[in-house]
Amino acid sequence: MASRKLEELSEEDLSFIEKILGQEFSRQNERISSWKAKNHYEHPTHETKKIARIMDAIRSEKSYKRNISIKW
Repeated sequence: MASRKLEELSEEDLSFIEKILGQEFSRQNERISSWKAKNHYEHPTHETKKIARIMDAIRSEKSYKRNISIKW
């Protein structure tokens, strides 16, 4: 079901999601840097890895849509 909903998103929608994820990724990196400077060790949670995986999936879906539209 969820994959069908993702398929219905336009390239513009996917770009918007990618933009929001990029902003959150930057925010998380800033938090981690601040945490390291203050506490002198790595922050225990790694939200950036999750965000990076999701961003990669969004980019792949955008690429797939572009390739499909070119073929047809």
